Amino acid sequence: MTRLLIIGLDGVSWNVLKPMIEAGHMPFLESEIEKGKAGVLRSTEPPITPTAWTSFQTGLTPEEHGIFGFRGFHMENGRLRNSIRTASSVTARRIWDILSKKGRRICLLNLPLTYPPFPVNGIMVSGFPVPGPECEFTYPAEFKRELFSVIPGFQVMQTGMGAMQRGMKVDDVVGWWTKLIDQKAGLARHLLKKEPWDVFMVHFQETDLLQHFLWHLIDRTHPEHDPGGFARVGRFYNELDRRLSEITGAARGKGFSVMMLSDHGFQRADYSVNLNSWLYQKGYIVPRLSARALVSKAAQRIFELPFLLKLRGRLLLRKSAIAMANQFLGSGIDYERSALFVESNGTNTAFAHFFTEDEALTNKILSEIKALCTEGGKPLVDSAGPISAGHPALKIIFAENAVCSGMMLTNGHWYTRPKPGGARLVGVHHVNGVVIFDGSVKCGLPRDIFEMPGLIMGCLGLQFRPLGRARGRAQVPDAESSRIERQLKGLGYL
Repeated sequence: MTRLLIIGLDGVSWNVLKPMIEAGHMPFLESEIEKGKAGVLRSTEPPITPTAWTSFQTGLTPEEHGIFGFRGFHMENGRLRNSIRTASSVTARRIWDILSKKGRRICLLNLPLTYPPFPVNGIMVSGFPVPGPECEFTYPAEFKRELFSVIPGFQVMQTGMGAMQRGMKVDDVVGWWTKLIDQKAGLARHLLKKEPWDVFMVHFQETDLLQHFLWHLIDRTHPEHDPGGFARVGRFYNELDRRLSEITGAARGKGFSVMMLSDHGFQRADYSVNLNSWLYQKGYIVPRLSARALVSKAAQRIFELPFLLKLRGRLLLRKSAIAMANQFLGSGIDYERSALFVESNGTNTAFAHFFTEDEALTNKILSEIKALCTEGGKPLVDSAGPISAGHPALKIIFAENAVCSGMMLTNGHWYTRPKPGGARLVGVHHVNGVVIFDGSVKCGLPRDIFEMPGLIMGCLGLQFRPLGRARGRAQVPDAESSRIERQLKGLGYL
């Protein structure tokens, strides 16, 4: 019976791996590529962690499973509302459900959007995002005790640093993420010895989080690239390469075939577009009179908790930041006079929620959005149109190296040029990820990430048929939802 080791390298793309291999930082991965087969793995739209890894687990496109980001929007009583997406938002059948029912033993380490943990025939350590180490983030729950005994001080990924990277030296950032991949690799080696698993998956989120803040040092085409900084960041990838060698070596000693993949790729962020500010300045979004005082430069941070706390006299504060955001969405927008509101997630894909039934107005706005460009005439938008038949929102795809970020209305300039150490991320997601199979994997390479479950099941001699849709609401307490939201904000995802 085939055994599979699956390694997730979040956000890794060939424009990261090739320079690191050429510089001699990743000799093991270079050998793996030469001996096996490798290619481009196309991500989802949007190319973002929860969306892509849900497609990886379910075999469904985002239009089918309904997860379009860490936060989702829906209309309720004529008003927009938002909620944090979690594992409980997904009702589509996962490959882990099928494998567990077939009696296959599974170990899942840190796969994103697996919090809260759900039952599997084996062990699960939930992945990004987890509210904190005190939460129940393992299945079975008692495994948490063993985890901390094997890896004292084990870090639940996103509780460690967040946006503090902006104020840290490069060596400190590299050291932090290196420490975390060492912890995870140690846990993987321990569990590989524990029993003869049928499917073992370990996921490294650290690559994505480092690349967001240090992309200018990785990308030799970046205007602020520093060759010395490239060498320092290279130490992180060299350590990752060493840990990949150790994990795969331990697995191959037990007869595992090896698959590596990323959920999306990375690119330079030349432009960060706050489309809602442009819509406000054009008169397509109208705030209510009671909220007009919020439409200022200070309101850029309205979705962040510290600023919201200053609005005690103007908004009804609740325990959850999500609830406070919903308070603004419910009472801060004049829905009768506004045409739309845009859901952004810091990627090249955004979603327009229209409130008007005036088709001529909708088409006019879409035409103007498609024509958006910089002051120098560089186009910012590639396309705008329906998501799928019957879906209420419209999808906007931005041009290469441009992303949509920022939810709120400002009078300031509606697009910016991200700078290292600034408020906007210098490295952002791209649709092209990577896939690498070793020589023992006989099937061909997939083109899209949602093809992966079928390939995995086929290697195990099992049939796979995608089934189900997403529920689309968070099933975690308000306090946990608020903590997750603050973590995602700190990392630049919201």
